[in-house]
Amino acid sequence: MKVLVSDASVLIDLARWSLLPGAFRLPYRFVVPDLLFEDKLIDLGDISRADLLRFGLKVESLDPAEIRRAETYLAHYPKLSSNDTFAIALAVGKGYGLLTGDSEMRKLAEGIGVEVHGMLWVFDRLKETRLENSSHLVRILEGMLSDRRTRLPATEIRKRIESWKKK
Repeated sequence: MKVLVSDASVLIDLARWSLLPGAFRLPYRFVVPDLLFEDKLIDLGDISRADLLRFGLKVESLDPAEIRRAETYLAHYPKLSSNDTFAIALAVGKGYGLLTGDSEMRKLAEGIGVEVHGMLWVFDRLKETRLENSSHLVRILEGMLSDRRTRLPATEIRKRIESWKKK
């Protein structure tokens, strides 16, 4: 089973749009660094840390080499937080993919050869595995278009809405 290190923004967005249970039924194992789990996952609405663990989220510690790697990233990429660099270092160190909504994380991770996915990729997987039906996903995407907190590309959201409404 493919393993993906998630940043907090993806988990927060999945929780905001009530997609966490479905996402954790996808054929992937989701992990977060212990630092992120303890410090960052604070606003998941009605979802608690215990719920995340029950859904299947795994929490992993970085080994000393991964911590040094994270500190190096932090020193060279000032736009990234320590939580960001810990997530990237864990993905690199363990050979995992990265699930992020942060463009700076994406740039660094892709630049060093890490497989990177984002929220729309999760939507695509939920649809293709039929864990969520198209009409439900379309309603959520339409809601995202009108939500100013959404940082996803509107053109990509609209493409999915148009395509999925036809089916």
